[in-house]
Amino acid sequence: MINIENVRIDLFKISKKEFPGHKRVAAIALRNKSFWIGTNTRKSHPKMFRKFRNGQESACCHAEVYAILQVPRQCRPNIELYVLRFLRNGNISCAKPCNFCQSFIEENNINFKNVFYSDWDWNGNWICLADSI
Repeated sequence: MINIENVRIDLFKISKKEFPGHKRVAAIALRNKSFWIGTNTRKSHPKMFRKFRNGQESACCHAEVYAILQVPRQCRPNIELYVLRFLRNGNISCAKPCNFCQSFIEENNINFKNVFYSDWDWNGNWICLADSI
């Protein structure tokens, strides 16, 4: 299991300029004793490119995608993915993967039963993505 306090401390050390918004999202991929941490970044990924109705275009790399991309391809089906959102004050909030991230998770053969996220009123219990779809 992950130590949330260590993740919180590490995330708040990163410069605010590296995050697209005021929220700091982390995704932690675990496999046995190996782990990879991904955060929202302004770096783009082709899967995350969006064109909006008003003509604007945007791209960033969500934490889930960034964490999964760090995991060796052959290990991806065996990972557990934990997604957290930290607000400015350090409280944990809902971090359910968006539709783009869910499709990316599925494309990488990661079972939704192995994907967990924090809810709005964090009480220490994870929500399984498979149960919420």
